[in-house]
Amino acid sequence: MRLRLLILVAIAIAACSGSSIATVNGDKIPLNDYMTRLRITASVSDPVWAQQPERAKALKEQVLGGMIDERLLLQEAKRLGITASDEELAEEYARFKSQYTEENFQQMLKEQQVSYDDWKDQRRRNYLIDKLRNTVVPDATKITEAEIKSFYDQNASEFKRPEEVRARQILVKSKDTAQMIHDKILEGENFAALAQQYSISPDAKSGGDIGYFSRGSFPPIFDRICFGLPVGGVSDVVKSEFGYQIFKVTDHRAARTIPYAEAKKMIKRSLQQAGGQKEFEALITQLRLKATVNVDAKKLATIEVPYEAKTTESDSH
Repeated sequence: MRLRLLILVAIAIAACSGSSIATVNGDKIPLNDYMTRLRITASVSDPVWAQQPERAKALKEQVLGGMIDERLLLQEAKRLGITASDEELAEEYARFKSQYTEENFQQMLKEQQVSYDDWKDQRRRNYLIDKLRNTVVPDATKITEAEIKSFYDQNASEFKRPEEVRARQILVKSKDTAQMIHDKILEGENFAALAQQYSISPDAKSGGDIGYFSRGSFPPIFDRICFGLPVGGVSDVVKSEFGYQIFKVTDHRAARTIPYAEAKKMIKRSLQQAGGQKEFEALITQLRLKATVNVDAKKLATIEVPYEAKTTESDSH
């Protein structure tokens, strides 16, 4: 949609050099960078969805539109003299990495097929854009304690959390394959590793982790099996509309209300984002209208959305 808007407001579409997919005020968007971003975006999409022509086309345009906006914002940051020191960036990298174990962080890089240097470069761009946002909409960061508490009190239902479980799953097509995997689990083999090896579900990359969910979030079989298992418990092989599944519950949360002290930072961040979003979107629109953007439309049309169709040898029999 954003890419179509750029076209409709008379931004020219022209052939770009062979190494780029578009230029933004003369600044090239390398084809390799675009394909990396497209691959990462597609990796969190359903492969079946990504193969549908209209949706694949929309995904390609969405990714390119986002990269065009990113270039416009970085150019504006440069114009305003906004920079990031080595110390600031080191702190930003550390802050982000602190959300992962080192093993999980390396796994994330591997799954996205990006180098550590490429990851740092993207974090640097994100950091500069955040600094630009705080510069052009500074009032959005001035949220008082009274405003935060008022929001918490007036939206109490938003902070009630139902009973939740966190689980992993393995999905295969063959009952024999499922039983073989189940036997391996009972013998002590790692569930997550087996999910990565055998599961055909999109969450296989993360060891079958489907995260926390409450009743009614997924098809009934998820509730029936997972809410009946203890933490650490593994289900039998279960036949479902999707194939043959095995579940493992890794955590359980009782229903609760998030206390104010825990919700405070989250509320402040949300209010800041809401307060500055309108002004920031107005800036993006202004930058788009003034920009000269050239898109290699023919090249874009021929690009296929990269996805992984995961199957196993056992399932093909």
